[in-house]
Amino acid sequence: MRSRNTSKKIVVKVGSSVLTGGKTSIVTQNLSRVVRHLAAFIEEGKDVVLVTSGAIASGLSVLGFKKRPTELSELQAAAAVGQNILMHEYSIEFKKYGLKCAQILLTRDDFSQQRKKYLCNTIGTLLGHKIVPIINENDSVSVEEIKIGDNDTLSAYVAVAIKACGLLILTDTDGLYESFDIKTGKYGKLNKDIKAITPQIEKMACGTDKDPCVGGMSTKIRAAQIATRSGIPVVLASGTTSGSLNVSFDPSKSYKNFNGTRFLAAVIKNEKNR
Repeated sequence: MRSRNTSKKIVVKVGSSVLTGGKTSIVTQNLSRVVRHLAAFIEEGKDVVLVTSGAIASGLSVLGFKKRPTELSELQAAAAVGQNILMHEYSIEFKKYGLKCAQILLTRDDFSQQRKKYLCNTIGTLLGHKIVPIINENDSVSVEEIKIGDNDTLSAYVAVAIKACGLLILTDTDGLYESFDIKTGKYGKLNKDIKAITPQIEKMACGTDKDPCVGGMSTKIRAAQIATRSGIPVVLASGTTSGSLNVSFDPSKSYKNFNGTRFLAAVIKNEKNR
């Protein structure tokens, strides 16, 4: 028996690649497009929680960097400067749709049993006031001991904590492909519905067995594992499409006209497992 999730909350994660288009700073047009998608979800009656990357990218040019530094203190400084810029850009774009937003910066400690309820209360209260919570890892102070590591994982943690009805991960590809040829740059067949994340599916995250396969799609697969094990379906789709973004977390609906790859939620017996 599958527990029925009546929540209207969806978590949307936006990666730096979507916002920067491969550049070292945020491209306003790209951020505007993302907000347009989110506003459409809200118009449909969804309560949207945004998990966004882009703070470090936003701060690099202010500090005079032409490429991402490797020193931790420089990355933290870029995040401190860039977070303010990033939120300002989001505020401007959301205002165009009559929406307001709020900033929440988190570390791994915020998902402890004791503190998680306060996080959920804050998010719930913001949504009750029709304010979009914008979440990012607190990179300006995060160190290895309290660092979550990537925003894909962070978005899954948030989705599980607030018992979202779905997690949408926006990236710069159309979803998870069965294969990818690095030499030619050509993709294989796009997966639509994935019922279980098997070792074969995990291997598709790279499309190659070579060493450069790190991060990227692999962290999105791990995020899908975290969410689906708690009964939350995940959709991986392109955040670069200029048209409408059609996604559904309902496994009873055909995926024919939907964008991306859908990871179906695990069957859970009762809400205690959530």
